[in-house]
Amino acid sequence: MTGPGPDAVHMTAIGKPGLDCVLRDRAAPPGPDGPPGPVAPPGPVARAIAGRAIAGAAIAAFTARWAWRRLERTKVSGDSMAPALQSGDRLLVWRTTRMKTGDILAAGDPRHPERTVLKRVASFDGSGVFLLGDNEGQSTDSRHFGPVPLSLVRGKAIYRYAPPGRAGRLPRQPRLPRQKRIPR
Repeated sequence: MTGPGPDAVHMTAIGKPGLDCVLRDRAAPPGPDGPPGPVAPPGPVARAIAGRAIAGAAIAAFTARWAWRRLERTKVSGDSMAPALQSGDRLLVWRTTRMKTGDILAAGDPRHPERTVLKRVASFDGSGVFLLGDNEGQSTDSRHFGPVPLSLVRGKAIYRYAPPGRAGRLPRQPRLPRQKRIPR
């Protein structure tokens, strides 16, 4: 493979030596009178387009790096969130404290903060979040340990990436668990 010819124009993004761009015009096909003449170097329009492409690539790289720092992965163990989440599901969690009722949050267990629990937001206020599991009979949640302090909220589960057959975005479910009636 040969390198760019003498008619190629090289551009390098400022401060980004790995982002090189080579501009060249295609040679015209041979005509009836023989080979084409010399190829003119690209004009200002081609250079502007290449500059925008380099800037767009730099912005995309910065955005991807920023987003990756805000994501963490977690694995579901147990049946407390069945059927929405099943044991073995692998999730992406977006690090945030912004939430709505029905979102699935990853938070530190108030009894053992190093342990992560995945539960649905039932309610929240400035002091804490009341989290409930979808499977009431199998869930240890805020009914047992009380509201979770906002300082223990790790983020919102947004996407299931494994197993492949169940992969997809995790929608917010506004329905709340059934409330037990208190006899009068």
